[in-house]
Amino acid sequence: MNFSSEIQVIVLKSIASMADKHKNIFGPHLKSFYVHSNDSSHVKRYKLEILTILANASNISTILREFQVIKKKNILK
Repeated sequence: MNFSSEIQVIVLKSIASMADKHKNIFGPHLKSFYVHSNDSSHVKRYKLEILTILANASNISTILREFQVIKKKNILK
């Protein structure tokens, strides 16, 4: 997303609230929720929440790999 941090938080918060019931809509877009070092702390939080909600047997290895990258790069600081 190329929006301001405040708009990103609002959009991500809405997605997080809908994702549990509509995983099929958001599941194909996992990479959109990857955390970047330049994301604000609130944006990072909601992206991680969404990735956690969307986790299932078919994508868990991809999500866990992304979590490992986040930890290795210390992106959550």
